[in-house]
Amino acid sequence: AKNYFMDDKIGLDKAVEHTKLHRQIGTANALGFLITKQTIQEIFEQDSSISGLRIYLGIKKGDDAFEHIACITGTVPDGVTGEQDDFNVPKHGEPLPTGLVIGGARPCPVNCGRANQLNS
Repeated sequence: AKNYFMDDKIGLDKAVEHTKLHRQIGTANALGFLITKQTIQEIFEQDSSISGLRIYLGIKKGDDAFEHIACITGTVPDGVTGEQDDFNVPKHGEPLPTGLVIGGARPCPVNCGRANQLNS
């Protein structure tokens, strides 16, 4: 049985890997994603300038199958455009920072909870 409340944080390196794989082979068959309040709070607590969340779809390689994952990063306002930029996520070719909290939301199906009008 899966532990539905396992640690749902992933590293930025894993988020990059999952979203790249999703762009290469992904089709969205997940109905929704689960992320805990604790992880959302940890994303916001990284820096007082974080004012939003951005969700990227990814695919995680499992032992014998692929699983959809939502990679969630904090966002900060761009001082020039007013748009939201991903917090501390470097441009292509730049080294990835360590210690950045990225949420790794788990997909429904399997993490659906009880059947309802959204998941079944």
